Amino acid sequence: MSVSSPTYLLIPGGLVAPYWIQSDPLCELINQSPLGQLIERWQVKSIEHKQSESEIVPTHLPHETWLAKLHDFAHPSDFAAAMSWNDDAPNEKIQKQASKTGGWWRVDPVSCRLATDHVTLANGQLNDITAEESAALIEALQPALSEYSIELIATHPRRWYLRWADLPANGVPIGSAPCLLPSSPWAAQGRSIDAYLPKNVVPSSNAKTNYARNWRRLVTEAEMAWFDHPVNKVREQNGQLPVNSLWLIGACPLQFEKNPDLSTVSLWTKPLPECLSDQPYEWAQAMSQCPTSWITKLNEQINAGGPVSIMLSNENQLRELQLSKHTPIRRLVRKLSQQIGSFSNEATNSLKLSDFCAQTP
Repeated sequence: MSVSSPTYLLIPGGLVAPYWIQSDPLCELINQSPLGQLIERWQVKSIEHKQSESEIVPTHLPHETWLAKLHDFAHPSDFAAAMSWNDDAPNEKIQKQASKTGGWWRVDPVSCRLATDHVTLANGQLNDITAEESAALIEALQPALSEYSIELIATHPRRWYLRWADLPANGVPIGSAPCLLPSSPWAAQGRSIDAYLPKNVVPSSNAKTNYARNWRRLVTEAEMAWFDHPVNKVREQNGQLPVNSLWLIGACPLQFEKNPDLSTVSLWTKPLPECLSDQPYEWAQAMSQCPTSWITKLNEQINAGGPVSIMLSNENQLRELQLSKHTPIRRLVRKLSQQIGSFSNEATNSLKLSDFCAQTP
């Protein structure tokens, strides 16, 4: 096993309000989990990653920005699209359209909710949408798609791709100026969508090059086509969220200059929705369910002397926990502490997972 490259376990939603961690049952649940035992076993150095303050309303969560930088992508939306595009692009339907003009963009079906004076994004990742539902919704949108010269293809029920003849591809090559800057659905979830709609990079009053306005028109067409659709009637009867809008994820050039290499990053996203929806017990359960096989590999990496980091994040913070072997003096202190119990947890580095999961004010 190579020890030269850092190995990361990235847990979006791993940082929560301090009062969550003050609950003994929740602390016990996460501290006794395989992830908790990993933290307690090794020496831990905690590092806070400062977030950019250039955006009044951050368009992406800290873990998304970190992933993009780690893989040398200019914008988080480029990386988000690249992650799925390189797997989905070989799809036969996409290949048939590959030689045609226009840009390919990843767009995902989402669920929005009408509030008193605004629209909120209820759920930006509909994991329960089926292939049959996806096909029926796209079929209902075909009249509008034909009018705008758009191809909309679902390579996966919740991952769709759009080819728009009048919408140029952005990010070709990586780092070139895009025509639209999307926002992450995770950043917008539970909030008014107004601040998170795609924006023109270059302001334009020309109808053809005002890409943000053209996108909003397409979304309006989708909302009207799906408002009373049989698919959504059945979903609502079953207690599921309706599929009633589209969300622009990022541009998909036919060939990225680089493919995202996630071989050194394990991404455990299950705690994120529980963190964003303020569900403490469900969050603790999700944290405790981190795959044991991943924990085993991290233990092996540390034993081999390789650098290992656990990245915990929430909506505005990112914390890195660097794990390493204890120094000889640390091992001696820990052994004596176990025998006579005269040292503090801090002195012996017997810190627990719950000691690191509280966000800072």
